[in-house]
Amino acid sequence: MGFSLIDFAHSILTVERLNVAIDAAQLLSDIDLQIEQGEIVSIIGPNGAGKTTLLRAIAGDFFHTSHRVSGDVQLAGRALDQWPIADKARHVSFLPQFSSLNFPFIVFEVILMGRAPHSTGDTEDRRIVAQVAEMMDLTHLLSRNYTQLSGGEKQRVHLARVFAQLWAEQGHEPRVLLLDEPTSSLDYKHQYDVMQAIQNFAKQGVAVIQVMHDVNLAAQYSQKIVGLVGGCMKFEGGVEAIMQPQMMHALFGITVDVVRNPSSGLPVIV
Repeated sequence: MGFSLIDFAHSILTVERLNVAIDAAQLLSDIDLQIEQGEIVSIIGPNGAGKTTLLRAIAGDFFHTSHRVSGDVQLAGRALDQWPIADKARHVSFLPQFSSLNFPFIVFEVILMGRAPHSTGDTEDRRIVAQVAEMMDLTHLLSRNYTQLSGGEKQRVHLARVFAQLWAEQGHEPRVLLLDEPTSSLDYKHQYDVMQAIQNFAKQGVAVIQVMHDVNLAAQYSQKIVGLVGGCMKFEGGVEAIMQPQMMHALFGITVDVVRNPSSGLPVIV
């Protein structure tokens, strides 16, 4: 499709000294991250480590809550909270783990919601919906009632919606996709299809930050892995450095062996 990576003067997303607390509980402590354009970063860690909290904090999801947030999140060198809401919606998209939608929209209409921040016109928006629906194996479901879909089908619909929200034929502007457990509820085939689609989307210049419980799946489709424990960053690095027995023990308290995926050559824990 002719997409090219564009160099920015800054990392596309920078997180500095990010802290989140609620009442007496410290949920995140001094998180520092730099995400580059086109990079896929997977956040792993045990339950309660702060993975979802980190995504929500980056997205600015705590603005109207009792959470206390401090630190700095910058998009392309500009504080994210200084971006006008309409502009931010064209550059940052957040898919939570659970998306509640109980109205009888058809699938096409749900995906089309992702184009709301744009003014590209009906013809272009319909073309984009068709493209992302094909990517998510949803073309045959576009006229179906969303509420009648399975959990996995609904998950793919919402992924298509956030893809549509960030879709741009020219990748000249910063775009960040935040995904919380994007493969939950999916069978093996659709896990593979979704991760391939995310990887291809990143190649268009989109920075992807995703929470993953499947460490092996994260390793196959990430350039960087971040490990959280108790709201603190335990480690950050490339796949080869992180997929080591000592790292997994520090993170999950388990003993593992590391072997090589015979197809990709990447490390897999067993």
